Amino acid sequence: INIVDRFNVKSYDTFDGRGNHASMPNGFSTVDALVNGSDLPSTKVAFGIPSYALAINTSVNAHAGYGSTAGTLGKYGNIVRGFEYIEDGIPKSSDAYLNGYALTRDKVLLAITANLNGVVVPELLSDAPYSYEYSLIKAIGETVAYFSK
Repeated sequence: INIVDRFNVKSYDTFDGRGNHASMPNGFSTVDALVNGSDLPSTKVAFGIPSYALAINTSVNAHAGYGSTAGTLGKYGNIVRGFEYIEDGIPKSSDAYLNGYALTRDKVLLAITANLNGVVVPELLSDAPYSYEYSLIKAIGETVAYFSK
């Protein structure tokens, strides 16, 4: 552990009891287990936040990028309604769950208050453009700026 600078914790792509991936309870329990259940210092943990949705039916093959859905979600939305995808060659439709602006902000706040190393966002190209008022990267930057005062 001493020779590693940071552990990027992928606490998403797991589904909670409602079929939502990357929910706050799943993320919190992952961080809690790592920080309080081991000798791993919190300052070496970077908390993963996805920039894409997964179908609520627990299909890991159905991805929707945040950027392609953000306009319908607003500031507090996390559910993409009627997301269409293909699985095993069969067209399907499901609601999909993602980390929108507000949930991303909340996860950054968790990282700050838990004294984590930071956050990690895979697939940055799945985010909405930074010029969009509810960009995930903007949510991260605004939260860090607010709590760094």
